Amino acid sequence: MFKKLATAAATTGLLLASVVPSFATWSMPSMPTITNDATVKNTVNTSSNTGFNQIVLTAPKMEEHHWSWWDDHSSSNPAITGAGITTGMAQSLIDLGNQVNTNSLDKVGVYGGFFSTPTLISNDASVTNTVNTSSNTGYNGILLNGGGFIGNSSITTGSAGSQSTVTNVVNTNTVTNTTVATNGGDL
Repeated sequence: MFKKLATAAATTGLLLASVVPSFATWSMPSMPTITNDATVKNTVNTSSNTGFNQIVLTAPKMEEHHWSWWDDHSSSNPAITGAGITTGMAQSLIDLGNQVNTNSLDKVGVYGGFFSTPTLISNDASVTNTVNTSSNTGYNGILLNGGGFIGNSSITTGSAGSQSTVTNVVNTNTVTNTTVATNGGDL
């Protein structure tokens, strides 16, 4: 009987000696951590312009010219006739996009396992957009300095348009959990 008891004790000791070291070196997996910190500053200025066009006629000063110059013209005052300014379209467009701190994580878990591992996701973002758009087809003129006549003249401008589109996608996290069965377990 003592021999059986000693054999059982030795067998148990041998079993524990082979199993305990594997438990002693096992540790819980560490928690995965994702940390994002971003600062984005956009300063955008656009301008389009077909304006600020001028036709200018300045009447001559009498002391700079001989009287015969005036005698050769039908009027004693200068004139602008048939002058024209035509401008095209002025357009200013901005399409600004920022995608900041975007995480896509596919977590694989084990069904039938002892532990699930959480994931810590920390996002911090600061986005500053300063956007200025302008367009101009104006400030056009047909001018006659010193008196005179403006006749049969025209100013035709195209259209002016400004558009700004700003899209910010900030601190977006997509987590997909996939579970794998072990030991023939059902999902």
